[in-house]
Amino acid sequence: MRQIGTCRANGGALLAHAGEVKLSPVEQFYFDASLHAQKRNPEMTKMPLTVLLISAVSVAFVSPGWADTLPLSKIDRKTEAAIRRSNAKQNVRCFDYILKDFLERKIRKADIYVTFNDPAIDGIGIGIAETDENYSCEAGELRSWEQGSYQVAKKFK
Repeated sequence: MRQIGTCRANGGALLAHAGEVKLSPVEQFYFDASLHAQKRNPEMTKMPLTVLLISAVSVAFVSPGWADTLPLSKIDRKTEAAIRRSNAKQNVRCFDYILKDFLERKIRKADIYVTFNDPAIDGIGIGIAETDENYSCEAGELRSWEQGSYQVAKKFK
């Protein structure tokens, strides 16, 4: 029996008697390439695992700086508690104020989007889907997006 290639599924070798299995030239090229790479440098097969581990560790310790944006209908109690805990009391009061306004206006929870953990703002962002009605609660202020910039609409203590 001779080795005709490697099998990635089980990490072993594909073995066959001479002449028993015919491979296309393309298949033979890929099987031979991995065989020759392993013979030249057996450590090369461990390289992808090392790169994967280093990537996983770096992602775990380095915050990518992305904000979380979810529709209000998808925010559960645990997420809501985390949002409230991670923000100042004034920002939470502001958040409650604007949510109460949206719900009194009978805007569906699926259309209200909440942005949190955003490195660009120190607070909570709130908006209505498919409209220009966007607000943020930062530094105890309700800020509305008007004329290309945020305008302070109300202050909370």
